[in-house]
Amino acid sequence: MDTTRQDHIVKTLLTAKDKMHFSTEIIIRLLDVFLKSTYENTQEILLALKSNDIKALEMKAHAIRGGALALDLEMIATLCHALEYGNQEKETDYQALWGELDAEVNYLYTNKECIFNALKSAA
Repeated sequence: MDTTRQDHIVKTLLTAKDKMHFSTEIIIRLLDVFLKSTYENTQEILLALKSNDIKALEMKAHAIRGGALALDLEMIATLCHALEYGNQEKETDYQALWGELDAEVNYLYTNKECIFNALKSAA
């Protein structure tokens, strides 16, 4: 795992922890739940893309964005904002946005144990 990227993610999550006055254990649990639900939601976004169901895509992006904002995961929140508001703001390449979102989520999911351990060490 890229140490600089991990450090940024850990600092971001520690900031969210401080804002919400939560323990490290709760932030870890929230991140774990967020990643599981977000993984499922990203797959549902892909299905919505394939069936051209923009309303379903927007609803799933909105759900992910809320959790991402709570955890201060700005990149994921920004990508979800773009998916949610898509063509209302400008012509949108939903497939490319989904690809970026999927990559971000997979990165966090794949490296979550390293992130959890770093959060515990920082506490």
